Amino acid sequence: MLGRLLDYLTARRMTIAGESMLPTLVPGDRAVFSVRAYRKADPARGDIVLLRQPSGEGRLDVKRVVGLPGETVVVAGGAVSINGERLQETYLNDLAEAPARTESSWSLGAHSYIILSDNRDARGVVDSRTYGVVKREAIVGKFLRTF
Repeated sequence: MLGRLLDYLTARRMTIAGESMLPTLVPGDRAVFSVRAYRKADPARGDIVLLRQPSGEGRLDVKRVVGLPGETVVVAGGAVSINGERLQETYLNDLAEAPARTESSWSLGAHSYIILSDNRDARGVVDSRTYGVVKREAIVGKFLRTF
């Protein structure tokens, strides 16, 4: 009983439902997120995070941090540039090389992040290209592992 309570207070478990994080996380993967990871540290580029979608519906989403406070971020197609330099994302499949159909850019203020899906060409993907900048308080956990 105490173990479950501690687990509830420090970790969040969920089953990955969609394809937005392919190839890193696949539908059906069961994932563990630390809800304490960012109490004394800030999210870092490349972190997979659990966040409350900014739409206000309270829906939890799993995405990857690509843009950090103080940076200028441009997303063209699936490719990301930070302050004018192309971001090397070794975790992506070839979809990031798709021709640019849209371009989005942001200059990030304090406590602001750009959060993207790994499978950026998937149908119906919702990330910062849809809802814009994600504030720090919307990020509720850091991905630890699958089980």
